[in-house]
Amino acid sequence: MTQNVQRFKNKIVIVTGAANGIGRAIALRFGGEGAYVVVNDVDATGAEATVQAISAEGGSAIAGVADVSDKSQVDRLFDTTLESFGAVDVLVNNAGLTNTERHFLEADASWWDRILQVNLRGTFLCAAGSDLHIVCSDCSFWKGLGYVSGYNMLELRGACQIIMVQ
Repeated sequence: MTQNVQRFKNKIVIVTGAANGIGRAIALRFGGEGAYVVVNDVDATGAEATVQAISAEGGSAIAGVADVSDKSQVDRLFDTTLESFGAVDVLVNNAGLTNTERHFLEADASWWDRILQVNLRGTFLCAAGSDLHIVCSDCSFWKGLGYVSGYNMLELRGACQIIMVQ
């Protein structure tokens, strides 16, 4: 039997794109590590399912339904987080779109614009929002910053950025 280390006990973590896939797995892991998790996604049902899964394992989470490409919704996400928990310690910028239903060469401008809005603008808005709240907390420096993105010539995958302050 493995021991639960709880490395993020009482840390407030926002995970974007956490209704399913990698984002859900990240949110579940943070919940298992003792964090208070804000499960963000545009899919309210999926976000709530992730919250329920975290709660079922003894963790604490709330849903933060928002489109990360919309500044007013991102502002509301951070406001809700601060109202609920009083701080933001970790942002996992995981939300991103990919379209495997059509070939890149069959794409139109609206498809491309939406991918850029979520994958680039959304990443920027959440990172900028976290900067304001993390810098204003009792932390005065970045402990760690990691950035990973996936790109394939035929499809774009969501950029995943992790900003963490301890």
